[in-house]
Amino acid sequence: MKEEKKELISFIERKIKELKKELSYYEKILDLLTGRTSRKGSKEEAPSKIKVITKGNEVIANLIYTSTGLRIAFSNPVPEDLPALHSFLLKVLEEKKKEGEIVDFSVKGGKGFVSEIEIAGDVKDMLVTELELAITYVKEEANKFEKTSA
Repeated sequence: MKEEKKELISFIERKIKELKKELSYYEKILDLLTGRTSRKGSKEEAPSKIKVITKGNEVIANLIYTSTGLRIAFSNPVPEDLPALHSFLLKVLEEKKKEGEIVDFSVKGGKGFVSEIEIAGDVKDMLVTELELAITYVKEEANKFEKTSA
């Protein structure tokens, strides 16, 4: 009986996450069709909180909290071919997505660099701590990468 209850709870939690993701897609499609840009979660949404990540006197990134999740904005874009970016930061996000801790994430940038990572879902404090450590490590590796490339 307890196992059935746990399975049912797990199923319902998964279904809610799936439906929220599906709803966000419908909202995006509606925004595209109607030309709206002010919907909750759009780029123009005012952040609810901003956390600055520093190493010494250097600002590494800003964590921008929104009603739909969290956006990581690097102060200096990170090379997209940086091994630490894929093997550490993006790997953490993939695992959190698989575990259902976040709904989804997307990497943004251009010309061979990553400038932002958007995370959709209810981002918990423990994940923020993990992300801060991962971002600090990635930026340290990026600095080493830049020195060896120069």
